[in-house]
Amino acid sequence: MLLRSRSIRSALVAAALCAGLAVSATAHTESPAGGAKPEHYVKYRQSVFNLIRWNFGPMAAVVKGQTPYDSARFATQAARVAALAPMITEGFHPSTKGAKKTEAKDDIYANPAEFNRLAKDLETASANLARVAQGGKLDQIKPAFVATGKACGACHDKFKVDDH
Repeated sequence: MLLRSRSIRSALVAAALCAGLAVSATAHTESPAGGAKPEHYVKYRQSVFNLIRWNFGPMAAVVKGQTPYDSARFATQAARVAALAPMITEGFHPSTKGAKKTEAKDDIYANPAEFNRLAKDLETASANLARVAQGGKLDQIKPAFVATGKACGACHDKFKVDDH
């Protein structure tokens, strides 16, 4: 259990360092007005979403029975998603409204309170998933995973351009 906790702490530290580097890189490419350029915010949030997808996808395969369950790996991936979820809203600066090369609807900027509430729901659900995954019991993990997926999907349903 101690080793698992250390690996999760290491994953969280690595995620925080990567986020810090991304923010630092963005800060060095500021516009004359002193803020990051809209395209940097978009790249930042897309990077966060890609990292979440990178970790959530393999967990989904486990929950669906398509991949063998490795409790340490699952716990690490759940911890990463929990660490990344709070970073999502940072990439939705008002300057990105109407930005190109994004799947975000402008409704985000018309209804920021709802967007922030849904993002917070994902933070809460993913933190719970990470906590439950520490226990290593797949039968307890599955409902927490489903709840996290629903929290993610609720925001997509409302604020992501339909890609179908």
